Amino acid sequence: MQKSTDGGATFMAKPLANQPGSSMHIHQSVVDKRTNRNLFADSKGRDTSLFRAYVAGLQRYLPQVIPMLAPNVNSYRRLRPQFDAPINVQWGIDNRSCGLRVPVSNASSRRIENRLAGADANPYLAMAASLVCGYIGMTERLKPSNQIEGSAYRMAHTLPKTEQEALSRFMSCKPIKGLLGEKFIKALYIVKTAELAAYQNVISSWTLSVFAFADSSISGCTGISAATPHRPSARTLPGKRAAVSTATRPPIEWPTSAASLRPVVSISPAVHSAMVAMLSSAGPSDRPCAGKSIASTLRP
Repeated sequence: MQKSTDGGATFMAKPLANQPGSSMHIHQSVVDKRTNRNLFADSKGRDTSLFRAYVAGLQRYLPQVIPMLAPNVNSYRRLRPQFDAPINVQWGIDNRSCGLRVPVSNASSRRIENRLAGADANPYLAMAASLVCGYIGMTERLKPSNQIEGSAYRMAHTLPKTEQEALSRFMSCKPIKGLLGEKFIKALYIVKTAELAAYQNVISSWTLSVFAFADSSISGCTGISAATPHRPSARTLPGKRAAVSTATRPPIEWPTSAASLRPVVSISPAVHSAMVAMLSSAGPSDRPCAGKSIASTLRP
């Protein structure tokens, strides 16, 4: 496909900003080995206690084994609300906002869909993680939460938001260690911790552009917004190709006059002129720290 379209292919969980990511949904059911009967539904098509216990196991333990389903830093960019990806382990009938979905089916096809795993996950590890969590739920006879209707995004975000948080939970889950093995848990933790350390050694161009006010020669960014600070804007400076919203920047200590504004880091003349213009037009309410020098906040 890559050759025929002259394009590229990737298994990244979140390759494009402001677009849904790529996932790997896992459908699971348990079948009686002797009769080949689906144990998740009774003869009348109702959910069995075994099915509910399996779901409860997924709810309790999947958040603890997320490194097997979301294996790198990019994975957690996918697990955000309103992008067709789960943020919790709520469950419901044919509800795709939930982390756990029960597809509409007859008794022989009753199953639970685990929607947490990303396309970047190892399928063998992802399936093992899902099965072991459900198995613990059955052996411990756990009880699931009530099914929900409507959007699960209104519920709390209970999945790890970063790889660091996910790895910490992973190492502290004793029931999982007993089934997957201490050596496996430690090996996966060591590998993923090393990858995370390598990532944290890199300072991204976004970080430099937002927090260092660097120009394009340093950060790769081509401009900043000329709007009033802390108000989102899509406008760009004349002749610039992109804008970075000031809405996410930390508060800036503004001087009392435009004359006292002086750059102490490398910023382009156009950016400096825009900042002077903003200060000149700002009213008292836009200068919450009047009397303090901007030099202290622009210093590297």
